[in-house]
Amino acid sequence: MMRHSFISVTLTLLLHFHTLIAQVPSFTTHVRSIAPGGYYFICPFTQNMTDGYQMVLDSTGNLQHYRHMNGFSIDFKQWPGERVSYWKAPYYFILNAQLQKIDSITTLNGIHPDEHDLQILPNGNFLMMGHENRTMDLSSDSIFMSSGLPGSKHSVVKAVVILEITPTKQLAFEW
Repeated sequence: MMRHSFISVTLTLLLHFHTLIAQVPSFTTHVRSIAPGGYYFICPFTQNMTDGYQMVLDSTGNLQHYRHMNGFSIDFKQWPGERVSYWKAPYYFILNAQLQKIDSITTLNGIHPDEHDLQILPNGNFLMMGHENRTMDLSSDSIFMSSGLPGSKHSVVKAVVILEITPTKQLAFEW
């Protein structure tokens, strides 16, 4: 009886594994020289950016981890202290060494989050970019004078904002 149960579980796991492998997008690895240990964290996505994938490849390009992401996901990377992070709007997600979500971080004070980078500082704080729209009078700004067209008195300008946020989600710095 135990033997049949074990065979059933094994067969189920093999079928599940085969289904996951069938979902992995095809990729080719060109190894120029083998790096000593280490892993590559990559996050390829489809051309229309509706689906993404998280992959961990070993130093020879062999697939070690794979996760299909419903929706656009980028900036998949490893941090000291066995943490990993990735962006999926509107959050950066922080994962543990087993790639399980342990935290998330986004911008504060009405700043729109930006997916271009997250840094985890030595003090544990997060450094990230965001943006806000500001209405400004650009009617006399010299940047527009070369075209002969004045700027608008009610121009909407997208301004980049840099935020430092503590692990308790408090604003430490905004620029």
